[in-house]
Amino acid sequence: MIQDDDPTQSLPDEDLTTQPTAMAILERLRQFESRLSQSVQQLRSSLENQIASLRDEMNTRFAEAREEMNTRFLENREEMNARFLENREEMNTHFRFVANKIEVMHEDNLNVRAGQRELLK
Repeated sequence: MIQDDDPTQSLPDEDLTTQPTAMAILERLRQFESRLSQSVQQLRSSLENQIASLRDEMNTRFAEAREEMNTRFLENREEMNARFLENREEMNTHFRFVANKIEVMHEDNLNVRAGQRELLK
């Protein structure tokens, strides 16, 4: 075995040529970390903007939906009140008609009883 081929002759502690490589790798890792941190910050900012935009849009649509529901509710309530009044007037008309018929029948009944009394006398 030749002395240059013996791995035990050149131990890592004795070979200081790897230190610049390790420093270069650490510097590259710091640069990568810096770029990654910037990317994360950009994504975070973008997401915050999108969330704010969505929140504003949802609030706008909610307000529009609430306004539309209130408008429809008022329209339906007015229509229901109008129909209720129509039905009340129609029922009153029919009740008066029935009351008049009952009154006529009552008078006829009284006349029939009076006629029966005269016949029985």
